[in-house]
Amino acid sequence: MTMKKIFLTGITALAILGMAAPVSAANWVLDFDSDTNGDVARNTVFGNMDQYQRYDGPNGIPGSTAGVTITAHDKYDHDSGCGYYNCYPNNNPGDPDTPDTERYRYAVGFDSTKQSNLESGQTQNNQDPDLIENFSVKAKSNVNSNAYGHENLSATTSGIDSNDYGNILIVQEKRDGNDCRGISSSNVCSVPDDEARGGILMFDFTEEVDLVGMNIFDIEEDDDCYDYLGQVWFQHGEDGNWESLDIPKIGNNAVAFMEFGEEGLGVTTMMVMFQGSGAIDNLTGDTTTTTGGGVPEPGTLALFGIGMAGMALVRRRRKLAA
Repeated sequence: MTMKKIFLTGITALAILGMAAPVSAANWVLDFDSDTNGDVARNTVFGNMDQYQRYDGPNGIPGSTAGVTITAHDKYDHDSGCGYYNCYPNNNPGDPDTPDTERYRYAVGFDSTKQSNLESGQTQNNQDPDLIENFSVKAKSNVNSNAYGHENLSATTSGIDSNDYGNILIVQEKRDGNDCRGISSSNVCSVPDDEARGGILMFDFTEEVDLVGMNIFDIEEDDDCYDYLGQVWFQHGEDGNWESLDIPKIGNNAVAFMEFGEEGLGVTTMMVMFQGSGAIDNLTGDTTTTTGGGVPEPGTLALFGIGMAGMALVRRRRKLAA
């Protein structure tokens, strides 16, 4: 075989590989420590009654073409003493309505850093010790297999750390002296503390996204009216339908990674509904799949183009030979 034939055969093989090779994973992550403008402060307010948002606008989510608006809502009926999802009438997530503005809360990035890891002059958040690092790391293998949502946990603790989360997102507690209405001009909450009676974190995306999963923290309190500890609801852009996954009970001062599976594909709105205390971090999306508007990686496109050019050259040489 001549060198030219070897070269052309190699190009043809590249074309086949370019068409058949799987695209490697490329994820974006909302870690609530940085936004489209760079790093953010400790205990930053990410969503409030004015729907202030740090991941919207021309730059959107870092690493994604999408933007997102985050808001927080009350889910507690203080008259009846029973939890409910006030964002939707008749407790039906399939029939959305405008939320009652009097039940808006604040979505706050609670700094989970322990005192020994803080910079000089900074003070550890002491409002909720259960959200301070040195978390107990959980996976399917060390959580009760009968617990609601157990199947949604990562099978391994690999990649899940006990420290170094920085800001983790909470629903700020009830609207009183600790509701952060006196936030600073830089939108920082001076008294961050999650709502022990639960609440809702809502994510409205500007386009369909494919969500992989997120870290969950301190899911351990039962609600008097429900036999599960919360749910994540996903609205899909293709048909507008809603699907849900149970949030598993992982225990006090614990962290785990909750996987979304197929329910997380093609999402336009996500609601995290806590029945008690809890927090999330590292909301992860996949840019390589097509349902969320992802595109193939540049390297894959280049490889495909080279391969197609090689195949065209092979066809031209055969035609000339004929």
